[in-house]
Amino acid sequence: MPSHSLRHAVNISADHAKVHSALTTLDGLKNWTMAEVSGAGGVGGKWSLKYPGGPTFVWEVTAADDHKVAWKCVQGPGDSAGTTVTFDLGKTQQGRVHLTFDHAGWPHQEGNFAKCNSLWGMMMHHLKPSEDVFVVDRTATAPLDPYTDGGYSSSVGIDATQPFGVEFPEVAEVPGWREFDLPEIAN
Repeated sequence: MPSHSLRHAVNISADHAKVHSALTTLDGLKNWTMAEVSGAGGVGGKWSLKYPGGPTFVWEVTAADDHKVAWKCVQGPGDSAGTTVTFDLGKTQQGRVHLTFDHAGWPHQEGNFAKCNSLWGMMMHHLKPSEDVFVVDRTATAPLDPYTDGGYSSSVGIDATQPFGVEFPEVAEVPGWREFDLPEIAN
């Protein structure tokens, strides 16, 4: 019987240990899987990932060394049970973590194959270090902003000192920053 795989790769500007922790710890998995996570991550342990309004998957950890983490789906909908997931951690020439992902063992490319491919792709991009994306809670809203009530809101920010994977000590040093429409900082 033929076997099909989903494959993704992402380069992450983070310490290798942080990316590994995101794949092997309860708190790490909660930060990027968009699921309610429970379980334990040692080899032989099981992770349960319950998606809001969706299915629950149970993954048995089959490998967890410094450069490879692997799981086998032991419970899930459709053709997912029996499939395997492998995360391989490497390093780019620029020092970023190169994470490759393979979800193997699919009997065909129909049904949930495409949906799972999209979901894994989204989740792989959530595997960015939490320091790059931050939430500032209870930010005062502008009293004249028609989209607010003049009270408080939460704001999401992205560390603008590392666009394009290159460190820039000051936002003013980011190429092309003046071309963005930023009325909040206009002279």
